[in-house]
Amino acid sequence: MAALQSAVVNHEAETYALFRRVCPDCHTFRPAKDYTTSDPKRLGAVEVSNPRWLPCRECYPGTVGAFAPLKEICPDQATPELMELTARLGSMMPYRQAAKVLAEFLPIEPTEKHATVRKRTIRIGERLDVSITTESGPWFFAQKGL
Repeated sequence: MAALQSAVVNHEAETYALFRRVCPDCHTFRPAKDYTTSDPKRLGAVEVSNPRWLPCRECYPGTVGAFAPLKEICPDQATPELMELTARLGSMMPYRQAAKVLAEFLPIEPTEKHATVRKRTIRIGERLDVSITTESGPWFFAQKGL
């Protein structure tokens, strides 16, 4: 089962990284800065290739910096499933207790400290606030008297 999970996750990560390598303006491949590996915290350990792409030299000459496309999928070096579980536990119990529950029941190393649980809970809450205000729009709050 672990080999299947590794194969599927690696294929999806490589496909997404390759998709993001194409420049959206001129549709050519962006140059590669380096290829590293990443071990996003998840509900099962899988190591994936984590390339970093430079900006397109034709469309953005002189621009420095690189970006890792997998950071868009796992911005906190954790999968969305682990982020959701951490935020749910962090919202229902004290952060230290939530960290202990995660360390005891998840098949990952106990790296989830109470500060991590707090940060992830707050980050998920902020994302939910943004999505609610974006979807609802100002007219929603005006109708509700808010």
